[in-house]
Amino acid sequence: FVLVSVLVLVLVLLGEINAYRSLKKMITNDLPNWKPSPRTGAVHTQWNFGPPTGQFASRGPNIQNASKHTDLGKEFRQIVEAPPGYCFVEFDFRSFHVAVAGYCANDRNYIRFSQLDPHSIFASYLELDGIPRVDFAWSDKDILAVCKEVKKNYGVIRQKVAKPAVLGNQLGLGARKLWLQNKKFIHSQGEAERLQERLRELSEKVYQFKEDIRRIAYQQKYLMNQFGRIQYFYNVFVRKWTKTKGMKLYPGTDSEKVIAFPIQSNAFGKVTEDIRECEERGLNEEYRFVNTIHDSVIFMPEIAKRDKCIEEVSQVLIQPCKYLVNDATGEEGLRVGVEVATGRTLGSKNTDPNKGRLNEEGMERGIIVTGK
Repeated sequence: FVLVSVLVLVLVLLGEINAYRSLKKMITNDLPNWKPSPRTGAVHTQWNFGPPTGQFASRGPNIQNASKHTDLGKEFRQIVEAPPGYCFVEFDFRSFHVAVAGYCANDRNYIRFSQLDPHSIFASYLELDGIPRVDFAWSDKDILAVCKEVKKNYGVIRQKVAKPAVLGNQLGLGARKLWLQNKKFIHSQGEAERLQERLRELSEKVYQFKEDIRRIAYQQKYLMNQFGRIQYFYNVFVRKWTKTKGMKLYPGTDSEKVIAFPIQSNAFGKVTEDIRECEERGLNEEYRFVNTIHDSVIFMPEIAKRDKCIEEVSQVLIQPCKYLVNDATGEEGLRVGVEVATGRTLGSKNTDPNKGRLNEEGMERGIIVTGK
């Protein structure tokens, strides 16, 4: 009893420490850095292109780290507000890294998996009562019907177990790290290993890709993506000797980075090409492109131009990517849908009627553009 009490106390303290760190970061870093310019009344940043994956980066302030997945992050995003007469329109690529993993593995079903509902589909593989395991021989309609039941009856498992397992799968996340990052819902390393084995049943090709890409990087010491981005790796595997197994290769410090690079860099390559296409069409200026966070792009059009912004920018984002072409994508290239959210603030909800309840149509309902 005493041991259990101590463990509970430790977990509570760890939670409080994390909450304190998040709050301290917001007070000492985010709020001062996001202070609007007295001249323009807006926040301005400096863009740079340092990350080897090709992702945009910014500083003074870093406007790409305002989380929307934590309660504190959502609170902060609500104070990032468009000027009167304007609104934010955020385009979020649907399960983007999952789709790119399907491209890298040349697996048509895995790309389809990404564009339907990957977290619900994987949850159906976890032997949930009343939920049949999804078969990709089914129609989209039948698969989505199962996904609807999963979201209705097993929302916690979908969000807290299936989702982190699926997202970690694209980035080479090991079972131990998957467990440590999700201890509240994934209760042991063994459970994490079983989750990853179930994921392997979804796509053997994805797992083969992981093995192949590490071997290639180990041999040539670098990888180059389809957009010309290069990253060097010098510690993919390390040789260790044990009495029972003799000399053997074990994953090195670059092992996960090798798996993540072609997925992340090709995704960010497409984002960059799409932003460039928007620039050539005059959309960045017309609808005020303001930010790109992870796998989303954000515009700030006049309210009267909101629907036109959604229509015209979506046409660019959902077009096939001519750089990401193989048998799984077809000759046109990888196509990924987008989800669109709108609002006067970047927050997930806007309860102040004086600030304009645009998100009642966008943020809460969600606008999905598939491109099919």
